[in-house]
Amino acid sequence: MHSSRNPTYEDELPDSHYFYSYPFIRTYSKLGQKSRQRRSRLTQQGEHMSMTTTIFIIGTPGSGKSTAARYIRQRLQQYGRLTRHVNDYTILYAMFLEDIHHRHFQPTSNNGFDAIDLSVLDIALHEVEKEVERQHGEVDICTIEFARDDYQQAIKQFTPAFLRDAHVLFIDSELETCLQRVHHRVNNMHTGDDHPSFSDDIFRQYYRKDNRPYILHQMRNEFHLKGDIIVIENKASLDHFLEQIEQFISLFLPHEVPTICSLSIQAD
Repeated sequence: MHSSRNPTYEDELPDSHYFYSYPFIRTYSKLGQKSRQRRSRLTQQGEHMSMTTTIFIIGTPGSGKSTAARYIRQRLQQYGRLTRHVNDYTILYAMFLEDIHHRHFQPTSNNGFDAIDLSVLDIALHEVEKEVERQHGEVDICTIEFARDDYQQAIKQFTPAFLRDAHVLFIDSELETCLQRVHHRVNNMHTGDDHPSFSDDIFRQYYRKDNRPYILHQMRNEFHLKGDIIVIENKASLDHFLEQIEQFISLFLPHEVPTICSLSIQAD
């Protein structure tokens, strides 16, 4: 992230994660099959989460997702909305800690990890959906944060009913800039979101795909999304970035016509 800090949201109380204990995740190697069975059941039943608005906040680690999520939640709380945040990193980290024989994860520096069995990434997203479902009817807005190399494959992990009315905020930034921000946040930890990502080589290899064209031009039709789909380029100052987040908030408060657009931040 950027080095400047804004105490109105950077110092937010740590409500942004659900912490998964070891017993919860001890059988995670069996979750893949259970998740697929559950997704099939939900699809057949046509279950639909209509009371809780879901916002996907996606992009490369270091693109600004956590900053955006904190800001969105605080602004929505000013409208009297009850919010909650789910970040798949918490789930993946619990899985990593449980994998004492390193069959699925490999430890890296700064207490980070590389996923050597990429199926765990899909399992984590299944768990994300279940966590949001547990909040159904108890919160107004739930923000979901995760990073993947291929968002077409990632979005397939969610059930159609879960996706139908979701909003999508994709934060686009240059790969090396994102990696520098990850290094900066690890060396200057202020919040629970300041965690490491993959090792540098894996980071560059895994996140090299450009997902922007797919998100702008194909995602809505493929998954029959009814919510807004917004792409923001985070390439300038923090203040400029938050201005674009304000525009995103205004698009769905009040929500009217679904939007697909790209909000570009140009450097001064």
